[in-house]
Amino acid sequence: MEPTITITDEVGTGGIVTVTPEGVQDVLTNWFAEAYADDPQIEACVDKVVAWAEAGRHAVNVRGVVEAATYLCINVEMHIPKPEPEPNYRDILSREVVERLTRARRDDALSETGGIPDVEVEDARLAYIQATQGRRAMREAYKAMQDATEGRDPARRELKRRFIDAWERAHAEWLERRERILLAVLLPGRVIEALRTGMGLTIEEWAADLNVSISTARDWESDRRPAPEGACADMWEMWAAWLSRQAAAVHIPEDLITENATQMPIIVPATTSMHDIRARLILLAGQKVTIDPGPEIQHDYTTEPGYNW
Repeated sequence: MEPTITITDEVGTGGIVTVTPEGVQDVLTNWFAEAYADDPQIEACVDKVVAWAEAGRHAVNVRGVVEAATYLCINVEMHIPKPEPEPNYRDILSREVVERLTRARRDDALSETGGIPDVEVEDARLAYIQATQGRRAMREAYKAMQDATEGRDPARRELKRRFIDAWERAHAEWLERRERILLAVLLPGRVIEALRTGMGLTIEEWAADLNVSISTARDWESDRRPAPEGACADMWEMWAAWLSRQAAAVHIPEDLITENATQMPIIVPATTSMHDIRARLILLAGQKVTIDPGPEIQHDYTTEPGYNW
């Protein structure tokens, strides 16, 4: 929305007029044109006020407008409308709900966005787009809804299309992430904690060895955010080195540890505790352990996932 200018004629009969910046020229010309010949300064003052009005939000950079308005015996005020608050749907859906929608079938995800308590379907879908694709994608979807004109209920149809696009991207990422978890290339937090405590390291020592902050190390173990593949590879390398140092004491050949590390990971159920995972890691002598991330499609999408990513 563009600014408006209110012009008050303080001594003449012009009264009070509110116009757009482009209309200021016509108003002042109508009021003062006949006086230009008698007083050239009047025309210069009119030009100054017009320049100020047309500068809009940058009007502060136009000098001398106060003096010009005083000379003309007018008062000018610029009204700049406040921009509408930018939509933000960050806190509408929990991480668990976003994950559940991503793992569900597409049609189930669409259906569930219409059944979240106290959340309108449009808000749920915009919130999902923001959570999975970022705020910029959400803003684009929001604007596309407002601009949509074709077909029946165009805004909802456009939002549905944008939601499906976001779901397809997020679901593809989930399938790839799931495969990396099954291969123990990406590690759930309980496996990370089992590795750390299995080596007898404090969270401070662990963070220092991985060259990350303590808060980052805690986030990885609590699944607030996933550890990157490079960090996970470092963890397995540290674990193999620790096992090798203990090998002689427990009569395990080092060659066996090396060989076991090349085997496919053991996949344990999502309900397996950290203590049981730690015990398996030690007993398997180098073979990796990971947690079942769940099926490719979570058909029972009313059930919470085993852990959050």
